[in-house]
Amino acid sequence: MKTKPLGILTGVTVCILIGSFCVFRLLAANNAPSSPPSISTPRPSRPDGAGKDPASLRMVSTDKIYRDEYLKSYSYRKFAPLLIKLSATLPTEVIACLRQTLAEREIAFADAKTEAFELKVDLQVYLGKQTELIRTRLTAKFGDQLTQAVESYIKTLPFRKALNEINLIMIYRGEGMSSIEMEQLCEVMAQIDTPSRSRVPTAEAIEAYVRTMEATYEKVQLAAAGFMSPKQLEVLRDELRMEISNMKSQRSDILAMAGRTK
Repeated sequence: MKTKPLGILTGVTVCILIGSFCVFRLLAANNAPSSPPSISTPRPSRPDGAGKDPASLRMVSTDKIYRDEYLKSYSYRKFAPLLIKLSATLPTEVIACLRQTLAEREIAFADAKTEAFELKVDLQVYLGKQTELIRTRLTAKFGDQLTQAVESYIKTLPFRKALNEINLIMIYRGEGMSSIEMEQLCEVMAQIDTPSRSRVPTAEAIEAYVRTMEATYEKVQLAAAGFMSPKQLEVLRDELRMEISNMKSQRSDILAMAGRTK
């Protein structure tokens, strides 16, 4: 019958696909790192993979390889300004070692989040212990001064994305900030205290928060006036004004979610 060749062809195709998948998995396993990162999270008290299917464990292991590769690349971009700045005064081998250590830091935090979920422990407490562990190892490897430089940079991370976008507007206006000015503005933002939101939002608490943020942004502008041009300050002022408007626009939504109307 004419259906037999089609059945044979289908069977061959399935075999080829299965064979290709096996080869892919074998190559992935052979390309796995030969040793674990030097910064590791505290291990769970139970055996890893207890009660799990071996096939699913192999898949999780392969996924982690790809995730770790992504986190390494992400950390290189995340800490690029710091590493470039430090490379002006530190030997190449020290910068390379620090670059790798910061990549391991990203992986360690990702592992800690997974383990905290699996162990059903408080995430913030678990990450706090991981932070202390990383700080201890950074100090042991690079000393207090370099560790402090890393921690100071980390404090500026929440502001860098927004400031990069602001600087892009300045660049299009022909008033782009230099790398030195960018670092100065990041440090200004990090050093000026930002108030925390109230745990129990009320109309009064929201208004007080907005007023405090307006005063905070005024301090930012005054500090930035010492090294930014008038046109740069205009762009910065517009951005900060937009942030305040956004806070005010969310007032009703915040009160509604809290079950309040005033």
